[in-house]
Amino acid sequence: MSQQGTVIDSLDFARRQGSVSGRLEPRQLPRLAEILFDGEGSLEFTVSGEATAGPLAETAALILSIDGTMRLTCQRCLGALEHPVRIRSRLNLVKPGTCWHEDGHAGAIGDDSGDAIEAEHDLDIAALVEEEILLALPIAPRHEDCAVPGGAAGTGARSPFASLARMKLR
Repeated sequence: MSQQGTVIDSLDFARRQGSVSGRLEPRQLPRLAEILFDGEGSLEFTVSGEATAGPLAETAALILSIDGTMRLTCQRCLGALEHPVRIRSRLNLVKPGTCWHEDGHAGAIGDDSGDAIEAEHDLDIAALVEEEILLALPIAPRHEDCAVPGGAAGTGARSPFASLARMKLR
């Protein structure tokens, strides 16, 4: 089931311990378009809410799980690169307009239990999934072993910078 366009009130969703899951195709995520080789692939996701009452304050979080594959563009050979996606994130919710917690509390800058985001009344699930994928992707995706286009060994192709190197030596 596609969840394109599903919107939740994140804080209420966490308090109710809601859960939503579905499937997205990479082509449905417009910000990924620049790095995709094509729109092939499938991404399964689950977003669950979690809230606990603590001695000082309530803590609320979204637990995000994303699994699937996408085809990225290899930055070396410009060919298709099958990229597995396996993401597990905890996003601590901070009430709108409140300050970030001090160190030692859930959601604080030094807290390793998860990242902190501001709670939204209209959080788009597809946009949240896309954001987490973008943050998890390699900076320059590439095959472990591939040849540079036009520069295969034994073809006699010369680097366009070789003549510049010779000029510099003069």
